[in-house]
Amino acid sequence: MKTWDWYDWFSWLDAGSSHDTSTKDTHLDAICTAAKDQGITIFTVGFETSDRSNGVMANCASSLAHHFDADGTNLTEAFAAIAREISKLRLVN
Repeated sequence: MKTWDWYDWFSWLDAGSSHDTSTKDTHLDAICTAAKDQGITIFTVGFETSDRSNGVMANCASSLAHHFDADGTNLTEAFAAIAREISKLRLVN
């Protein structure tokens, strides 16, 4: 399996790259899986995304509870919930 560094991650996801959406989704999935395999907790926020994009983001999150489908009215609530969870992690770890 490829070892990913930050440059690789962002270059594969760069909106200006020549990769199609399916390829980018596959690479994002590999990145998320590699991070989760290292014990990294991933929170995702899909802000006013399409159903397809929201599914991709939800799949990247550590669990469905770590994904927030947000719009203009509940974005602040999503980030507040993430902050509460991070605070809990700090108290435990």
